[in-house]
Amino acid sequence: MSSGMGARAWLAVVAALFAVACGDSGGGDVPAADGGGLGSESDSGPVSCTAEMANAASTVGCNGGFQGEPAENEPGGRCTPGTDEMPAGTCSTEMSICMGDLTGSGMGWCVNTCAPPEALIDAQTCPSGYRCFRMGTGVDAYGLCYRDCDAEHPCQEGWTCNPELGRCEETPPS
Repeated sequence: MSSGMGARAWLAVVAALFAVACGDSGGGDVPAADGGGLGSESDSGPVSCTAEMANAASTVGCNGGFQGEPAENEPGGRCTPGTDEMPAGTCSTEMSICMGDLTGSGMGWCVNTCAPPEALIDAQTCPSGYRCFRMGTGVDAYGLCYRDCDAEHPCQEGWTCNPELGRCEETPPS
């Protein structure tokens, strides 16, 4: 989270964004865009995105495959953070906010929010190549879209693949 946005403000922002654009895009059962590998159709049909943390890596690529290097102000791309009142900053995608980076550079990353899924992981309204992870519990739960990755599909610059979850996470400063 950016240093200027407290936990309560963050939850208020997420709740407001859900109220504006909540819903299921139907993207949970989409074959991979890269034409094969994880996320491609099996003999029984498309791979589901619904999973618990214990089998998170089994759904990598389920929501449209894997993405290349993100463009500035697009999901996963660099952006200029906004304010508590306008958290999207320069992010141009609906349901996206610009969260300050861990290095404190004054720049951030466009992160998409999603309604907290019933399972710990689902596609929800995440962009293609991303899955929605439930964060928190109860009334404090919210969802964040994380980009999919694996050994053949690395993360964007500044991020590292968590192989157990199959998601890109910002690389902490050393």
